[in-house]
Amino acid sequence: MSGTQGLKVLYSRCLRSGFKRVFRKGRTPVNQTKRMKTKEKKFKQIDTKDKVQLVAQWMDEKQASDVSAVDVQGICPIAEVVMVAGAKGVRHAQALADFVLEQLSSDNIEYLGMEGYKTGDWILLDLNDIIVHIFQEENRGFYNVEGLWSEGTRMDLNLKPQD
Repeated sequence: MSGTQGLKVLYSRCLRSGFKRVFRKGRTPVNQTKRMKTKEKKFKQIDTKDKVQLVAQWMDEKQASDVSAVDVQGICPIAEVVMVAGAKGVRHAQALADFVLEQLSSDNIEYLGMEGYKTGDWILLDLNDIIVHIFQEENRGFYNVEGLWSEGTRMDLNLKPQD
């Protein structure tokens, strides 16, 4: 089916369903822009740097080891910041991921997904503009995510030193 045939079929379906004069030749649907309403944002809009500080504080609160963040804006096409944290074991890594997602949910901040939760060796949280990697301490050096993004600039997280 060619493009014009597809438009004709669409046009005839619109006429049959009662949407008369919705389309004009070579133009966008009539009054379509007037009828469109902007959706209200479901989630709280928060600056990336503020979100990084929040996530770092939450991870520090649950005793994540060596939390770091690298600003990869302009280098990485899918995120602005990459965060890396260490966990003492599988349950600790899962607890860190659970706590961060729970806090995001309670603060009404959007997150897109999570990978690697079941095994717990390397958990990845996609917070849209931030990618969080939670590694077992022995795997962190092997994968060297900070080295992968060494072109980025390290961010100061203002965390209290652990005892």
